[in-house]
Amino acid sequence: MIFLTLLVGMLVIVFASGCNRSKPENTGTVATVGGREMVNNTFVTGLPIVNEPLTLKIAFETHFQDELAGNNFDRKPFVLIAERATGLKIEWSTPATTAVPAILASGDLPDAFIGLITDQLLVQNSNLFLPLEDKLERWAPNVLSFYEEHVPDWKRFLTLDGHIYSMMNNFHNSLPHKVDSLVYVNRNWLSAIGRQIPATVNDFRDVLRAFRTQNVGNPGGQANKIPLNFCNPLWNGGIQYLSGPWGIQGNYNLINGRILPTVNTENYREYLEFIHGLVSEGLVNVEGFSQNREQYTAQISSMNVGVFMGWGPTVFIMNQDDLTVWDVIPPMAVPGKENIRTVHGSSKARFQSGRNGFLVSRTSRNWEAAIRWWDYLSRDQDAAMLAAHGEPGIGYLKLGENNYQQIQPTEEQARVYGISSSGFFPSIGLLNFHPVVLNYPALDLNRSPYSENAWRQRSIPQIWEFIPDEAIPRSLVPAAKTEERALLELDLLPYIAEFRADAIMNGLNDAKWNTYVNDLERRFRYNEWLKWYQDYVDGRF
Repeated sequence: MIFLTLLVGMLVIVFASGCNRSKPENTGTVATVGGREMVNNTFVTGLPIVNEPLTLKIAFETHFQDELAGNNFDRKPFVLIAERATGLKIEWSTPATTAVPAILASGDLPDAFIGLITDQLLVQNSNLFLPLEDKLERWAPNVLSFYEEHVPDWKRFLTLDGHIYSMMNNFHNSLPHKVDSLVYVNRNWLSAIGRQIPATVNDFRDVLRAFRTQNVGNPGGQANKIPLNFCNPLWNGGIQYLSGPWGIQGNYNLINGRILPTVNTENYREYLEFIHGLVSEGLVNVEGFSQNREQYTAQISSMNVGVFMGWGPTVFIMNQDDLTVWDVIPPMAVPGKENIRTVHGSSKARFQSGRNGFLVSRTSRNWEAAIRWWDYLSRDQDAAMLAAHGEPGIGYLKLGENNYQQIQPTEEQARVYGISSSGFFPSIGLLNFHPVVLNYPALDLNRSPYSENAWRQRSIPQIWEFIPDEAIPRSLVPAAKTEERALLELDLLPYIAEFRADAIMNGLNDAKWNTYVNDLERRFRYNEWLKWYQDYVDGRF
């Protein structure tokens, strides 16, 4: 009886310990070295991170302009600094994003991924990644404290099916990224026709008419002159970015927490009819529905375009003198509807930070060290900026706490790292995938008046009152709900785009409009799609 009692007791203990796997870090070898607690080979606190030197395998999503990708990662300043401090060496791999599904399917995973994992891949393969919700406090205290202090929605943002699998990346607050696209007008053309930046849509039409009929543009280029250009295949070059004067935020509006229809409203019809009027007068390059980015770039860089949509002139123009002549057109007023104008594709509450910056593989034998390495890069804002833009004084200046200013390095400064000045920022750090920096660095407009985001830094404050206050939540969507939305969108979104193009090209009448509105609901389930987004906003899944 005594033997059986002891045996049952031992089995209960073994069974209980085998089922309690919520904190796998406690299953490793725990020791104290030099007064510091160590699990396996990783110290819980302090530097170096490991007792014996260790190599981590990390797959990284490089920028297409990264001149240090491949075997030159050690030229990135943060890499050498981190290696000396932590005792961790990184074996980098830079697979193409198209190769990632095959890597996940192979089961032969690196210790961690920086970027590369999309929301869809995470939802479909969450079992391949280490849940972090019970590990941040111990292994990533710097990351956790930053989230708690500066990112109110961080748990909803990162949680999938009750677990957190990733840590965030990029700049959090970014003025340039509050708006998808801006509308640019050639100041020299305006001066030549004796007009100011248009304040109403009627002024806009008159300006385009004058661009067409008067002698503006390149000498000898009048036959190829384009008053208004756009490029629908380019994500922020589409004709829809001119719908803001009619109060159109997108395929729906978000106002006071409510998802409201837009593309079946009278205001939307008026927008389509107005743009069709411009087309019928020959004021618009109708090839914009199909032309590619290269064609769009060639047209804008020819300086024979009066108005275009996009991120900024530097995306399309290389000649420095040609960069100086562009101004932004604020949201124009529709007579009688001045109070509804907005900036299409924008939000004051939009954050730039990404969700899937750093993920650790479940198969990693050194997951403690991997988490602590990312936490080391996140130890403070200066460290995060080092990982983003290199050493201070070359690509940026520190102005104060959480406050930086971007500057353009000289060719001589860039050559020290083996890169060009034009490729400096994509190359010097983990562009887009660095640990979270609270604020995007401001620009010194005196030193860089026409750099990529200079127009945005000057212009967005001028249009701030017209930018919507709200933004769609950033939470992850379970696979079943993602599939539900995808099925709804499969035919709906192409139908909206095709009708917009047809209405702008060929015009509208009541019969055509009514058929479209009825089809939106009956055939393409537009209201169901809006309800999906309302449920998403309300946190119902």
